Amino acid sequence: MKQIRRLIVIAFVMLGLAPEIALADYPERPVRIVVPFTAGGFTGSVAQIIADELTRSFQRPFVLDYRPGAGGNIAGELVAKSPADGYTLLLTSPSTIAINPYLYKDMTFNPVRDFEHVTIFGHTAYVLVINTEVPARSVGELVRYLQGRPGRMNYASGGAGTVTHLAAEMFINRTGTKIVHVPYKGTPPAVIDLLGGRVELMFDSMTSATPQVRGGKVRALAVTSLTRDQALPEVPTMAESGYPGFEAVAWTGISAPAGTKPDIVNALQKSIDLSLRRPEVVQRLKAIGVQVVLRTASETKKYIDDESVKWGEVVKSGAIKLE
Repeated sequence: MKQIRRLIVIAFVMLGLAPEIALADYPERPVRIVVPFTAGGFTGSVAQIIADELTRSFQRPFVLDYRPGAGGNIAGELVAKSPADGYTLLLTSPSTIAINPYLYKDMTFNPVRDFEHVTIFGHTAYVLVINTEVPARSVGELVRYLQGRPGRMNYASGGAGTVTHLAAEMFINRTGTKIVHVPYKGTPPAVIDLLGGRVELMFDSMTSATPQVRGGKVRALAVTSLTRDQALPEVPTMAESGYPGFEAVAWTGISAPAGTKPDIVNALQKSIDLSLRRPEVVQRLKAIGVQVVLRTASETKKYIDDESVKWGEVVKSGAIKLE
């Protein structure tokens, strides 16, 4: 069977139909991608797109297995302790890989030691939005407004330890302001209270915030990516607003258990890289607010290392802990 599959693969490659396939004997059965969040919504859409592309590339099913809970730790532990054979992969995020080790006292896996990080393939920016009653039209004006009212203004987040929380803590560190954190169980109730004036500001996802900004219900002051976002191109970055190097993005990637064979890791990385060069895939991701990035394995490792250091400093400075 392996010889027959090799011949099929060679035929596909010669015809230019499946250039992504790099191995003749992998995968021989369905591959599971463990997703650390609930089905549906933004993360589910991203996961489905990448699973579809890997299925197309390898001519074998890549199926999604949703394992939400503990900020991604349940999914992370499952994959970290799975056989390193390429048949169980993790859809990675900043929380699972770069943030949780600083938040949780008893981690059952080590994001550095226990994974081979295949690639990061997408970024999604956040945007600093304020209630329209707040008299600020720029980040500078907001900072001056907050500095004149230390401890009297509130910011919302989608939950303690989320990027929406830590982005605000980074903002507080960089601006020297004092704002009270009001955590919510998810973004929707936080947005409702922002619109109602019960909180003054928050760092919201682009997909959630853009309709509210376009409808004039909230005011966008800056995006948290290093370049302006396609959804709100008129909104400056935090760097343009006077805070160079300020970046807080939700990134998405694929990781495998440590010890996975290099040829399997390389085949997965190559397949994803080639898929992201297809205009139709870029458009599918762009439609849900994902900016495509292309990184080699070494670039992915360095980026994750840098993210871990950055978020670790934010967590420590804010003395943030979760049980």
